[in-house]
Amino acid sequence: MSRHIRVDARNIRSRNRFERLAQIDPDIRGRQDDEDVPANIRRQHAFNANRGVYVPRGARGAQQGGRGGGGARNEQMMRGAAAGMQRDAILVWQIKIRQGHIYPIAWVFKQLGARIEDFKPILPQIDNQMNLSFYVKDEEQADSISVLSDRIRHKESSTSLRIWKNQVVAPWRRLRQEDVQLINQALDTRYNEEGRALDLSEFSKIPLFIQNDKLFRLTSNQIMLHVLDRIDERYGHITALSLKMNNLASLDCASMLLWATKYVKVLDLSANEISSMDQVAKLKGLPVEMIFLEGNRLCDEFSRSTDYLSAVHNIFPRVNRLDGIEVAPQQTGTDPNEDAGLEPPYKNSYFSDSDVVVGIVQSFISEYFKIYDAENPLMDRQQLTMAYDKEESMFTLTVQNIADSTGRYKTFQNREVYETYLRQSHNVKQLGKWEAKRAERVHVGAMSIAVALSRLPRTKHREETFTIDISFVSEHLLVFSVSGLFEDAPLATGAALPELKYFQRQFVVMPVPENSSVKVISDMLYISAIHTGRLEKFKQLLERAQKQGSAQPSTSRIAAPPTQPAASEEPTAEIKQAMIVEFSRQSGMKPEWSEKCLLDSGWNYEQAGQLFLENRSKIPSEAFAAAV
Repeated sequence: MSRHIRVDARNIRSRNRFERLAQIDPDIRGRQDDEDVPANIRRQHAFNANRGVYVPRGARGAQQGGRGGGGARNEQMMRGAAAGMQRDAILVWQIKIRQGHIYPIAWVFKQLGARIEDFKPILPQIDNQMNLSFYVKDEEQADSISVLSDRIRHKESSTSLRIWKNQVVAPWRRLRQEDVQLINQALDTRYNEEGRALDLSEFSKIPLFIQNDKLFRLTSNQIMLHVLDRIDERYGHITALSLKMNNLASLDCASMLLWATKYVKVLDLSANEISSMDQVAKLKGLPVEMIFLEGNRLCDEFSRSTDYLSAVHNIFPRVNRLDGIEVAPQQTGTDPNEDAGLEPPYKNSYFSDSDVVVGIVQSFISEYFKIYDAENPLMDRQQLTMAYDKEESMFTLTVQNIADSTGRYKTFQNREVYETYLRQSHNVKQLGKWEAKRAERVHVGAMSIAVALSRLPRTKHREETFTIDISFVSEHLLVFSVSGLFEDAPLATGAALPELKYFQRQFVVMPVPENSSVKVISDMLYISAIHTGRLEKFKQLLERAQKQGSAQPSTSRIAAPPTQPAASEEPTAEIKQAMIVEFSRQSGMKPEWSEKCLLDSGWNYEQAGQLFLENRSKIPSEAFAAAV
């Protein structure tokens, strides 16, 4: 293709805005031709993408129809190169920055990381020609990096980064699948979840490896890189890491820790073969506060402990304990990563300080889900028109299954149920699949919403798992969410185990002063299948939250007002009147009907509320001041 042929912008998919510009107009691309690369470091082999082999520069003519009669000879060279490639070889992209030794590596990577999505350089080093070299696995990312050539300016040296790329065989090999699984199992056994610590000391002597007659050492590039990939994938929140007694002399691979985990405060590198602080400096950027370096040759470089500490602080200024000895940190103050990576504490329901607001929310949720979970959704959920505004209400549903810790997704056992939800799903992450049918996914108005709800499967919500959060209260609006577990049809019976799913529902409601009720303005429902492991963890979090906080208010009854008399006492006329007014406000019934309900319950407010909820569908419409 000619260098100046324009590319259709609609076909461009890039992670980098500079690359998009360069593809639309090649004239603005940084100079990437061979003449930009110094002759003494110009690569002598080019990759033949069609054959998946390396072709010497002179063999390029064979791919272009042959030049100078060398086609047959070059074809033979390519076959020889293909035969020599090992099955476990990995093709990656090598990035080089010309005279990169003059730029601080941390600065270079910060500049690239700010422009390139998910930037994770592998094995960065300064080569013999004083160029900064590193590898990336993704071709699109390599293209995005190379397009930045001449576009990143280093003020101190008044120069720009000159970048080029080559596809090469990686200086590590592909692990066999059985080896990958074995290493993953070993890492799981060495992980302390409670302490967020990963112990990789004496890695090669892990019993699981010995039992399977395997010799895996962290001095091997492929082993170390896989371990770091696994940390990135599963253990990125660790705060303590031990690499003790692994014969490590170089930390080139280990420098990927800067991208795999950002929260390591305790680092044990003792009893290795590290000979220089320059190697340790490759981990600069980790928020290390406690480090162990004893047993390495680098310790012999220092005759005074103050020089040793100073060298450590130049890399990790927050260190307050060195080789087990307490020292004064060079840098103090709040660490921006202090709470990062921590699993947020699961807390009990959050209610407003207003008893009135709490009563409104609890009453609404209790009555709403009783109707929603009724036996015949097609008919019974039509009653929910009372809960929504005739014209202004809006309802959307999203179904998106949650992955477990290994990245696997739990699916609905009943495909028909899942597809019923999917046909209504308003998932913005999959906009392209439903945007043309937006009118069918966004339901507006009480009648339209009631019809949409009646078409969804029958459900049974577990109110004991409900967590309610009231997030906004004003004179005109009330925002709250309810989350928990539920089961959908066909419901489990007898000894059968139910297939529980997770839901979260956010309501925005406005008050209706005439009858002390509320109308839903916005209703957003999220549904997900949930793995057994996550289900058990969710239950544990609920139990822990309820133990740590006050007892979670029940949603199965109308909350009693503070003036509720003792069971053995006859309430005074004033208290009775207050109870009637409050019950009328919460139930929506006229005062005379509220009084009758309280009277039938012996003026026991909670019992009256329970009686009301149990017989709600049997109460005639004239008992209510207006629709609730």
